[in-house]
Amino acid sequence: MSPALGLEALLAAQAELERELVALKAQGVRPIEAHELEELLTMVKAKASEGGTPVVAFRLDAELLERLQAHAERMSKAMPGVQFSRTDAVRALLLKALEAEESPKDRKRYGGVHVSRP
Repeated sequence: MSPALGLEALLAAQAELERELVALKAQGVRPIEAHELEELLTMVKAKASEGGTPVVAFRLDAELLERLQAHAERMSKAMPGVQFSRTDAVRALLLKALEAEESPKDRKRYGGVHVSRP
């Protein structure tokens, strides 16, 4: 069991954490929201299983490709330090659309990622 900390030690630790938080914010790091966490978890899950993930090809017109690129850039901007591709954007948007259409039972059956939103 850890020894008890005095009030001064707790206040010093809090001050140190606040300084670290200010430094992180200055670097552009920010907390993420539930939907961003869902997208990130989806990307990580997909990257981990890339070896066994089948490649799917389909044709898209230039306008839709531009929109996908813009979405990937928005995702990257929202999460500094993480670079998302158009493939990541397609995967995130497709999962989001399926989640909106499927019941929780379906998502569970397919092993989908779901983050409850308040």
